[in-house]
Amino acid sequence: MNDKKVFIHIGPPKTGTSAIQNYCNAHRKLLESQGILYPEHSIDANGISSGNLYSVFDQTASGELAVNTQKVKELMKAFHDSDTNILLLSSEFFFHRLGDIKVHFKDATFIAYVRSPIDYFESSYNQTIKRHGNTKPIKIVNDLKFNILNQLEIWVEKFGSEKFLMRAYAKSLFPDGDIITDFLSIFGVEKSHRYVHSYINPSYSFEALEFKRWLNQFDLEDTTQIIDFILQSFEGSENRFSLIPPRDFQRYKVQVIEYLKALSVRQKVSNIEGLIEVVGEGVQNRFVEQSLTFK
Repeated sequence: MNDKKVFIHIGPPKTGTSAIQNYCNAHRKLLESQGILYPEHSIDANGISSGNLYSVFDQTASGELAVNTQKVKELMKAFHDSDTNILLLSSEFFFHRLGDIKVHFKDATFIAYVRSPIDYFESSYNQTIKRHGNTKPIKIVNDLKFNILNQLEIWVEKFGSEKFLMRAYAKSLFPDGDIITDFLSIFGVEKSHRYVHSYINPSYSFEALEFKRWLNQFDLEDTTQIIDFILQSFEGSENRFSLIPPRDFQRYKVQVIEYLKALSVRQKVSNIEGLIEVVGEGVQNRFVEQSLTFK
């Protein structure tokens, strides 16, 4: 019993969580043979899921999510009765409800990735267009927000740094440029040789993003998933782009480097020096200006 450990992957959002969950869910038997129990969960047609959210939480009549203590007991019993020595859970939702999670998984170790806040800024905006009905162009601010990393630090300070494994997020820093390989290395296991890499939740091209921004003025509730599937498949002329004006992008780079350097003093983040270098040497994708023309 004493050698059994619980690891909870909390994201945060926009750090390859869907790809990790997709792999783990599809290779549950392989992971089990490697000593890792990963509970099964559903995945939609686009490869997106809430991970192991409903292995722990239930939705109440009011629509709120609350921990189901019976589910937790059954999950832990299945783990202790198994031949595995690691229970692995993954959901971005856990990041926002870590206080509730910690009550029921007191000895768990939390896994989190640290990504450049510039990437968060653009990626999060794009996500509001893709999934949340936003119709407005991006709003450029003077000072970049570090909300996600600030919240992560709050959790670390509250529960103790020894309970967290934090890793730098940048494709060039991963073995073979693969987030899944990097994630599995935490447990000393290798990715299946049969696994064929596929992009989960791929970004829209600029044309698709702007078209979706226009579509969002309409009620699309019944067709959202198929529209998303089509637009993710559309290859426009602008597939690698930035919505941030170059002068603002350079200002943000300075802010992020200063923040990450200070973070490296306060917290232990695997390969944060590499992330600082990636941000410093990073070249911005071609800037495109948002303007919804008839064409």
